[in-house]
Amino acid sequence: MKKFFLSALCALTLGLMVTSCNDDDPVSNGSGTEETAFQGAILINEGSMGLNNAGVTFYDKVSGEVSELPQFSAMGDVANNGLLGSNGKVYVTLTNSKTLAIAEVKTLAGATLKQVSLDYQPRRMAEQDGYLYISCYGGYLLKFNMQSEQVESTLKLEGGQNLEGIAAVGQTLYVCNSYYVDEQGNYIYLDKILTVNLKDFTQGDTIQTVLNPNYLTMVDGHLFVLGFGDYDMTPYQIAEINTSNHESSYIAEGTKMCAWGKKLLFANSQTDWSNYPNVSTNTNFGAYDTTTGELNEKPFATMPESVSKESIYFLEANPDNGEILMGVTDYVTTSTVHLFDAKGQHQNSFDSKGMNTNGAIFMN
Repeated sequence: MKKFFLSALCALTLGLMVTSCNDDDPVSNGSGTEETAFQGAILINEGSMGLNNAGVTFYDKVSGEVSELPQFSAMGDVANNGLLGSNGKVYVTLTNSKTLAIAEVKTLAGATLKQVSLDYQPRRMAEQDGYLYISCYGGYLLKFNMQSEQVESTLKLEGGQNLEGIAAVGQTLYVCNSYYVDEQGNYIYLDKILTVNLKDFTQGDTIQTVLNPNYLTMVDGHLFVLGFGDYDMTPYQIAEINTSNHESSYIAEGTKMCAWGKKLLFANSQTDWSNYPNVSTNTNFGAYDTTTGELNEKPFATMPESVSKESIYFLEANPDNGEILMGVTDYVTTSTVHLFDAKGQHQNSFDSKGMNTNGAIFMN
């Protein structure tokens, strides 16, 4: 059952940029006609483990339609994380496939996809100074040159096990060290964040924090970590990491989080798995203001009644206008995505056309 939790709760986010003088500028698609640059949101579909159905779908904010592209519908096995590079390219880690997918998407018709094989199972990424730093299972950290598209260096972190969330703050890299399985098959959950000095790519301090840390999120200069607990006695928890003295401070219970302006927006989906596959979920939300330190227990103004019983699989806020996308999953059918405006008012809901949609990026 714990293996199910870990596979089902993997997650990823994906970013994308269009380089255009104007978002509405038409672009030639090579057929003598012109295609408008894509605007809306890119939905990242984790897929189901072992089925090689991880992919990407595209939500058009004008038409309200979700499009599928063949080259992005079966990218590999378990898409865990996506990142928009400063070079305008999109990078996606495919854990079980041991690949890094590199996409260029300016228009839907012109979208291309390249895949680079890796030696280890990649999880999450952070960019700094022309490099992607990729956390991997087994305690390995990869330094990937974005120009040459090759792994330039590999660092085995001391004490590193299954590495997860990763964030670069200045010349320090923070990496979640989540868990390992012992010789008897027991899951041993850890409570450490490992640091790496990017100037010489060497290991630094170790930070004690919440149990089973998995995600790191930056909000207006503040670093937050989300730990998955032990799926039994210790719940999912969110803490703030002081990047000056490396102290960890508890914020709240939560299972998903994202930056929402100067606030940390989070969901807390508590599921009773005791009668699986007949499960029940209770979901609530919160927002932590990094300016005042206050918690808001009702950040959404309106919410579909069904959401309180749904499992939230991702939250993503538009950094430009504050719009929010929220995805839910039942691990069986394609995901439903809810759209909210900057005031937390529900706008509409739609099918992502993908399994276990766990990430989205807004295209303005």
